[in-house]
Amino acid sequence: MAEVRNVAASMFADDVWSRSEEIFADLREVGAVHRTRLANGMPVTLIVRHREAQAALLNPALGKDADELRAAISTLMAGEHRHVSFSGMYKRNMLNSDAPEHRRLRKLVSSAFTPKRVEALRPSVTATAQSLLDAAQTRSRDTGRPTELMEEFAIALPVMVMCELLGVPHSDRVQFRTWTEHLMRDEPEYTEPASVAMEAYFTELIPSKRDKPGEDLLSALVSASVDSDQLSTEELLGTCFLLIVAGHDTTVNLIGNGAFWLLRHPHRWQQLARTPALVPRAVEELLRLDSPVRAASPRFAREDIDVDGTIVPAGDIVLICLGSANRDGEQFAAADDMRLSREVSAHLAFGHGMHYCLGAAQARMVGDVAFTELVARFPSARLAMGLEDVRRRASSIMNGLHRLPVWLQ
Repeated sequence: MAEVRNVAASMFADDVWSRSEEIFADLREVGAVHRTRLANGMPVTLIVRHREAQAALLNPALGKDADELRAAISTLMAGEHRHVSFSGMYKRNMLNSDAPEHRRLRKLVSSAFTPKRVEALRPSVTATAQSLLDAAQTRSRDTGRPTELMEEFAIALPVMVMCELLGVPHSDRVQFRTWTEHLMRDEPEYTEPASVAMEAYFTELIPSKRDKPGEDLLSALVSASVDSDQLSTEELLGTCFLLIVAGHDTTVNLIGNGAFWLLRHPHRWQQLARTPALVPRAVEELLRLDSPVRAASPRFAREDIDVDGTIVPAGDIVLICLGSANRDGEQFAAADDMRLSREVSAHLAFGHGMHYCLGAAQARMVGDVAFTELVARFPSARLAMGLEDVRRRASSIMNGLHRLPVWLQ
């Protein structure tokens, strides 16, 4: 198994993640499987090629059970003489469960989180996108400064959509946005307080939805029942955390990364402005080219596993690198090129198999609205920063930008 020395120094350092495309390309050349360490010292196994990544996503020997996963991580960290704490991201939910429990949870959540419910949000999402862009355009005109597209649109839109979906009262949405941003930072001094605060918030909100249910998803989840089975309070809390990640941060990164790629190739931005019917296919290509999720959430090896001739030992924590797999030239022709009319491909941006992202339809819908509005209103938009100034967020899981200043015109 290859030891990746230039990555091992710090999986979270900006200088590493800003070169992630180059680093993962080098890794794929060397092999499908690599050993490294995260910034907290935890040893992990990376799977970086498409064929092996897809197989790993289907492999039941790579476990996701929340209790067992926390135990495996704790054991590894104890061996490194390091302490580890767990945020709400490690609560029991669909993502952190195996069959048959996963099947049970997914069935219950799916009964409430339906395609019809997602599509019903489209008019509201469109109105919100238009309002945010109106405000951004006015602010830029008044200040003479470019729009910070991440802060003013790519982050703001999915937060508002998630609040609307879950039925978070308008008076709480500014605070909710702050917690969400802190939860995604991969830094314990931010994630732990945000996790505690958000858990306390949902612990109060859930009973209110039982007493006075509305038309929102959380009310539907509270009352969801399949064969007399319902989600427990702990499972409801875990599902809320999961929806925030699956339905919020992935969409933030889809909009931010996608806008960056389109703006660095202005003729592609203008192509979408001229041909709006191309937007849904373009969204799929942007999901593949610069995947919102760098790696699937951690799995642990229940037993020794052979991956392309390399043995991954039992107890190892495994990260399946979705973004790297989606750039694998063995799977995709001209994998590093942006081809907006590329035929629908087997990208892994939303995972694969039973853990395929339940929020994929929502992310696609919000992405569709976001890019349709952006290119239609601002066909001559341009980047207000040099490519050398682009910085990626430091995260082993999420793949997004710190900032994206843009002249909207």
